[in-house]
Amino acid sequence: VFLYSTGRRVLISQTTQMAIRVLLYVALRDDDQPVAVQEVAGSIEGSPSYAAKVVGQLVKSGMLSSQRGKGGGVKLARSPADISLLHVVRAFQGDITRIGNGNGNGIGIGEMSLEEGGYHLIMEELRMSIISILSRWTLADLVRKSLLSLEPERNGVERGVQRGQVAG
Repeated sequence: VFLYSTGRRVLISQTTQMAIRVLLYVALRDDDQPVAVQEVAGSIEGSPSYAAKVVGQLVKSGMLSSQRGKGGGVKLARSPADISLLHVVRAFQGDITRIGNGNGNGIGIGEMSLEEGGYHLIMEELRMSIISILSRWTLADLVRKSLLSLEPERNGVERGVQRGQVAG
C-alpha cells in the first residue's frame, strides 16, 4: 500500500504535497489572471526551481494551463471540482495503492501462499478505501475549507462562488 523509496515508506510524497499546495494557491487567488511561478513558489515557501518542476508536471497532466510572455503564468485548466486528490497523487506518484512486496513488484491473489491470503485481503480493502477517499476529495473541497478559515475581510468566499470555483 505504501510507496517504497530508498527504504522509506511514503504514502503522499513531498512533491505531491507541494503540487496540492500549488493548486490550492492558484485556486484561492481572487482573480482569474495567470500567476507567475515565482509568486507561487514564494507563497508556498518552496524553491523556485522545485516549484517550476512541479508546475510543469501539473501543466503536463492538464490540471494547470500556462501562458508565456508578459503577464504570463499559470492558472487552473479545469474546475477545482474536477481535480480530485487521486488525480494529483497519480500524476506525481503513479498508482500508489498497488499491493506489492516492497520492491515495486505487484503480487496477484493467485501468487499468494495461504498464509499471505488473509493479509492481502486486508490490504486490498485498505487500497480500495484509499482510492475512495482520494477520489472523493477535490480541490474545490480544499478551497472551501481554506476559505472558511480565512479572515472575513478577505471576502474570498463570495468571489470564489461567483467564479464557480467552490461550487459542488
